[in-house]
Amino acid sequence: MAEETPRPSRNVPLGMFAYIATGSITSIAVAIAISYGIQDLTAVVSNNPFTFPPALIILQATGSENGTIVLLVVILLIILNCTLSTYVSVGRMWWALARDGVTPFGRLFGRVEQGVKVPVASLLFTSVLALGFGAIQLGSTTAFTNLVSSFVRSCRLDRPDDADRAHAGLVRDRDWRQPRRRS
Repeated sequence: MAEETPRPSRNVPLGMFAYIATGSITSIAVAIAISYGIQDLTAVVSNNPFTFPPALIILQATGSENGTIVLLVVILLIILNCTLSTYVSVGRMWWALARDGVTPFGRLFGRVEQGVKVPVASLLFTSVLALGFGAIQLGSTTAFTNLVSSFVRSCRLDRPDDADRAHAGLVRDRDWRQPRRRS
């Protein structure tokens, strides 16, 4: 994405700093507001599986069930917006890596669909991967281990020579800073 930015050597670090500074300032402000809004801490931190701590905090702060619902809907809309932005960003990053021949199955993920001018395969792959990682909480540690090992196996299937040498620490004949172009 940096290659699409004007003056990337200056603007990308500024954008990263602005992102971190804005997130830090707003996080501190929200943490302070939440701290002042809590009236019954034991109810918020109880291990009751049927309670939702953010809803309890908002209910204690506003004193209104309707106000709590409205604020939770606002939070939900913000989360949905951030989720969509994240999926698009990660899909574009995966596409850029695939285009440069760094990821497994680079030819599939490195193309842009001409009709919509979007890297659909990369977007779908990263979305399914994110949903899979998110679903791990519903399963067990065995599910996580299987998911990670399947990714390692797919990397080894696509580029077994590089993977074997990289695992052995013997990669000296290739400059890893420059991605390998596939023809």
